[in-house]
Amino acid sequence: TEAKEFLRKKLIGQVVEVKMEYTRKVPGGDSAGAGPGSSERELAFANVEVVPEKGEERQHVGEMVAARGFASVIRHRSDEERSSVYDRLLECEALATSAKRGLHAAKAPPPNRVNDVSLPGSATKAKQYLPFFMRAGKLLATVEFVLSGHRLKLSIPKESAIITFAPSGIRTPARAQAAGGGRPAVAGEPYGDEAF
Repeated sequence: TEAKEFLRKKLIGQVVEVKMEYTRKVPGGDSAGAGPGSSERELAFANVEVVPEKGEERQHVGEMVAARGFASVIRHRSDEERSSVYDRLLECEALATSAKRGLHAAKAPPPNRVNDVSLPGSATKAKQYLPFFMRAGKLLATVEFVLSGHRLKLSIPKESAIITFAPSGIRTPARAQAAGGGRPAVAGEPYGDEAF
């Protein structure tokens, strides 16, 4: 959660540069990216850097995360393809280890106690939160995910809850849906894809 919040604050609204570096085939089974009957899938790896404003230095996202101890560096053999900043990532991880930050800290972080009442089957739990939300009137929340043009997944830190939210008084056009699970295909409404 700390890593996600750190990246959200650092990167949302920023212009970034993505540099594709290499691809690697990994065992994959039926996972996304694997072809029919394939036992491998191909993953693409890239570096992400924040494009600096005048007078600022470039910031490499992987280095920022590793230096704060939010991630560990994947070890590679010398004959494997790896990031062009691999050595710098190792240095950042070593700094975080010596400073005992994040993953390298002596004690475990406190457990993340967030109630995700947006999940299917949590309607009863969601109803328990409703009186608190109604009494509070206005709440500060962070948009975690945009589900569609009229549905958002919101994190409410004060209540340690994640909810699905639909703004009142609006309806966006429906997108086309493919047939599946015994349901027939449904034609989309005009501007349905744009609203999504």
